[in-house]
Amino acid sequence: MNMSVPARELAGMSSWPAYPIAAVRDPRTTRVVALLVALPLFFSVARYIPALKWSLEIGILLSVGAALLSNAGGRPATRSTFNVYIMLTAFGLPLLGAFAAYLAFDQPMVYGLAAQRGGLLALFAYAVGNLIGNGRLTFAEFERAFIILAWLNLAICAPVLMLLDPNNYSELGSLVSDGGGVFNEFHLPMSFIIFGALYYIGMWMLSDRARYGLLAAPFILYIVAGNNGRIVNIALAVTLLTIAWIGSPRKRVKNISAALALAIGVVLVVGIINPDKIGSMILKYQDAFAAVSGAYDVADVSANARIIQSELVWPYIYSSPIIGTGVVSNEWNGGYQQMFGYFHPSDLGMIGVLFVYGIVGVLFFSVQYLVFARIAPVVSYMADKVPYNALLLALFANLLFVLFSSVVTGTFILVPEQTLFFFAMIIAQARQNHVMAAAR
Repeated sequence: MNMSVPARELAGMSSWPAYPIAAVRDPRTTRVVALLVALPLFFSVARYIPALKWSLEIGILLSVGAALLSNAGGRPATRSTFNVYIMLTAFGLPLLGAFAAYLAFDQPMVYGLAAQRGGLLALFAYAVGNLIGNGRLTFAEFERAFIILAWLNLAICAPVLMLLDPNNYSELGSLVSDGGGVFNEFHLPMSFIIFGALYYIGMWMLSDRARYGLLAAPFILYIVAGNNGRIVNIALAVTLLTIAWIGSPRKRVKNISAALALAIGVVLVVGIINPDKIGSMILKYQDAFAAVSGAYDVADVSANARIIQSELVWPYIYSSPIIGTGVVSNEWNGGYQQMFGYFHPSDLGMIGVLFVYGIVGVLFFSVQYLVFARIAPVVSYMADKVPYNALLLALFANLLFVLFSSVVTGTFILVPEQTLFFFAMIIAQARQNHVMAAAR
C-alpha cells in the first residue's frame, strides 16, 4: 500500500482563506469556530474544574440539540444499525442502570437516571454522522478544529504540570485527586493531546516527513511525563505500533523503527528532566504485575486500592450477575462513598463494568470490538485512497487507544460517547467514499 498523503488532501488543507477578514466571512470558518466550542463540551474537558461543573449539562443540551438539528430542514437522518446502537446507549443504558440499582440497593430510579445523564452525550455521535452525511459539516472542518484544540490543550495544561504542585491545591476538589496532600495529582484533560500525538504520528507515517514526528514529540512527552497511569502509556505504545504497522511490508519496518526511536527519545528526555519519574513508573508496573499475580499488599497506593475494591464487588456480582447492581448516585445516601468508603467502579475495568451493568451490559458494549474488527480493514483500505486520511488514521488510532485501555478502565462502557463518536466519524468517511463494500 502506498502510504503517501494524497495531493488532494494537501490541496484541501490549503484552500482556506489566507487573510483574516476573508476567513471570518467564510462559512467554513464559522463552522470550525462552532466545533471549537462544541467538541470540548462533548469531551467534557472542563467537568473537573469546580467553577465549570455545569459544562456537562451544557454538553448534554448541545448533544440533544445537535441531534435534533441534524434532522431539521427536511434532510433525512442516516439510517443504520449503528444509529440504533447509539440510541440504545443514550436511552436504554440509563434505564438498565437505574433499574438495577433500584433492585440492588432500593435507590429510586430517578437518582440512577440522573447519575447517568452523561449518556445523552452519545447523541452527539448520532448528530455528527448525520451532519457529515448530509453535507452540513466536512472532514476538513473537523480536522482543523481538532488540530487547534490539540495545541490549545497542550499550551494550557503543560505549564500547569511544569509550574504548579498539585499537593498545594487539595482544595480544588475533583480537579485534584486526593493523595493526602503528598500524592495529589491534577485531573487535566488529555483527549485532544492524545489526538494531537496520534494525528502527527499518522501524518509522519503517511508522508515520510520527519517534521511531523517532531510535532508529535511534545504531545507524547506530555502524555508520558504528565500522567501516572500505567495503562495510558501501554495503550499509547500499542496504538503507535499499530499505526506504524498499517501499510506495505516495505515501509512497515521503517515506520516501526521510527516509532520506536521516537518512543525511546521521549523516555530519555523524561529521564533527563525528571529521573525520579522513570523509577516511579517502573515500580508502578512491578506493583501492578504483583497485584495481577495475586499479591494482597503492594507499595503502590493505586494498585492496593484496586485489590481492596475487587474484594468488595465480587459478592455483589455473584448476587446479580445478569444486569449488575446499576449506577448509584452520589446524591443518594452518600453514594458509593457511604457504602464502601473509597470506591470507583472505573478503577476495576471490566470487573467494575460487570459490577455495574452485569453480563448484559458487558455483552452489549463488547459489540464495539466486533465493529472495530470490521472497520479495521476499511481504514487500511482507505489509508491512501481518500482525502483527509491523516484525520481518518487519527480517529482510528484514538478508537484503538480507548478500546485497548478500556480493558482496565472500562471507558468504552462507563463513558461510551467517546468511542461512539470515533466510530461515527470513521463510518461517515467510509460511506462518503463508498468503500465499505469494496474493503470487505
